Amino acid sequence: MAEKVEKQGKIIGRFVARKSGNSLSLTIPAEVGVEAGKEFVLVAQDDGSLLYEPQHVNPWHTKAAKDYDFRGDLDKMGNVFEEPRMGREL
Repeated sequence: MAEKVEKQGKIIGRFVARKSGNSLSLTIPAEVGVEAGKEFVLVAQDDGSLLYEPQHVNPWHTKAAKDYDFRGDLDKMGNVFEEPRMGREL
């Protein structure tokens, strides 16, 4: 016997797909709280429904990581891989 899956959330409204070049677009109301530029993954379900899931951002691919001075930190702290070995690992 198949289990019934209940969907969680609330209905925000009814939206019409609009032509945008060679694609279609759906609007996201401001009340949902999605920031401009937020990325989503679109999953087309077997039943024909569409599921938009937030795309998780790799922190190494952010502007903050690209602009960070890792070399400066390495110069301040030293490179642990260049320290002399001691103890049993010799």
